Amino acid sequence: MYAIIETGGKQYNVAPGQTIDVGRLGAQAGETLVLERVLMVADGEKKLIGQPMVPGGKVTATVLGEVRGDKVIVFKYKPKVRYDKKTGHRQHYTRITINDISWEGAAPASAEASAPTRRRRTRAKASVPVVEMEQGEAGKVEGGADGA
Repeated sequence: MYAIIETGGKQYNVAPGQTIDVGRLGAQAGETLVLERVLMVADGEKKLIGQPMVPGGKVTATVLGEVRGDKVIVFKYKPKVRYDKKTGHRQHYTRITINDISWEGAAPASAEASAPTRRRRTRAKASVPVVEMEQGEAGKVEGGADGA
């Protein structure tokens, strides 16, 4: 069983027992979180894709604590003017462990049943007058090479 959740503007593929680092949530270590922005749930052969969220979808997680990411070095340099500047940055993350994935509702519907039906627009065709020609007139051209 796995789910795709959204938190902090990013999407994560999670499974029960998995530990992931997400953007800082401001929760204390040991707290239990319920993440309700579930985009997709899969259990064996069954897959339920939300439009955009799975109805009643919940992922329960426990906060392990806050961690900091790797240091990123920012180096600015301008040639010929003796200007350089070096700074560093470390992003803050919240480390969580996924406990449970659950959802409510019916089994996944087939793609044909859930797709909305579309009506096609048709335009009224303009009536074009039909010109009838007598047999034998089609090959004649006035002022042609045969002198007719």
